[in-house]
Amino acid sequence: MDPIRSVKVGIVGAGYVSAYHIRALQTLPHVSIVGIADSARDRAEQLSEKFGISGVFDSLSAMASAKPNVIHVLTPPGSHCRLAVEALSMGCDVFVEKPMAPTRQECDEMIAAARRSGRVLSVNHSAKADPVVVQGLGLVEAGAIGDVLAVDFCRSSDYPLYAGGPMPAPFRLGGYPFEDIGIHGLYLVEAFLGTIRDVAIRHRSTGRNPNVYFDEWRATVECEKGVGQMFLSWATNPLRNELVVHSTKGYVHIE
Repeated sequence: MDPIRSVKVGIVGAGYVSAYHIRALQTLPHVSIVGIADSARDRAEQLSEKFGISGVFDSLSAMASAKPNVIHVLTPPGSHCRLAVEALSMGCDVFVEKPMAPTRQECDEMIAAARRSGRVLSVNHSAKADPVVVQGLGLVEAGAIGDVLAVDFCRSSDYPLYAGGPMPAPFRLGGYPFEDIGIHGLYLVEAFLGTIRDVAIRHRSTGRNPNVYFDEWRATVECEKGVGQMFLSWATNPLRNELVVHSTKGYVHIE
């Protein structure tokens, strides 16, 4: 068996999600993190000190001197396309946080850039790797519950109260909750029901959560093998994260 090659990873974006990526990467013996880039250098410095990472950069282009093989793009979605295309042009594979990008056009640009460069472009659809989801997909693949006909996804969440300073995305953007949590539901429904063909989304405000414009979202997701239903709420309690897979010989309840 060929030995696993060593991989040098660069982190772009020093926000809250970066700590999760760094902890995971530091469990892999063949991976070394060569730097953190963020336009707010002090934030990158704090993160580098916390995790013992030596390289701190003001930009992705500056990080090129560290010669990374892989770039994790962990910035707000509006910058994903620009940074992913730049990293691919540097000859790096790219792992980008969800959502891939705010528009289909930007997603297409990223895919085209990956094909031109011959590098790998991947999106962090992390819930598909959850052990209980993997187990559920395994049951379906083995035919244990027959043919899947429908999927229901229910997820509730909350955001911290606004503490002052720059306005966080949940407060600025009406569609942020669906970009943030709805993405998980879409790719999970697709994993069980096949390619998504159409999505119809409805949203409203119950007035119970001051952190978001719209605190309740529903979606009907038409897929190759059936229909998925999604319910997202920032008003209901207690918090839930559930998937029910309905099939011809039974059902699977994933929590």
